[in-house]
Amino acid sequence: MASFEVDRDNVHIVFDRINEYFSVGARKPFFDPTTRKWDLEEGLKFFGNGLTGEAGEVSDEIKKMMRGSYDPEGPENPEFLSKLKYEIADVAIYLRHLTQLLAEATGIYEDETDFMISKAKVCIERWPEIFEGWDGLPF
Repeated sequence: MASFEVDRDNVHIVFDRINEYFSVGARKPFFDPTTRKWDLEEGLKFFGNGLTGEAGEVSDEIKKMMRGSYDPEGPENPEFLSKLKYEIADVAIYLRHLTQLLAEATGIYEDETDFMISKAKVCIERWPEIFEGWDGLPF
């Protein structure tokens, strides 16, 4: 087993490597390790479907909590919170790879942060009353 200390600075590298590994071995490979480029169509299928599947698993855990599978604590049940945490992490990983794929394919954005910035600007323009007099610091 490889010795690799995972922290906030390198956690994305782990999931990049996992997706590269599995995509090269896919029925129709969509990552070329020699050029380090993704095939847009195949990448959209893989990451888009992965995102949808993982979001469904988040929803399924919430459904189980709603029907009482995690009683007596309900939404504060440690088992529920643990499972939900890991499913949300899966959603975040697929979302990150999907935005990274679009950024690389279009050349419009550098990374997922650019996507968020562009959306935030649209929201500020759409609902200026929410941001009127706001200095951007919630604390």
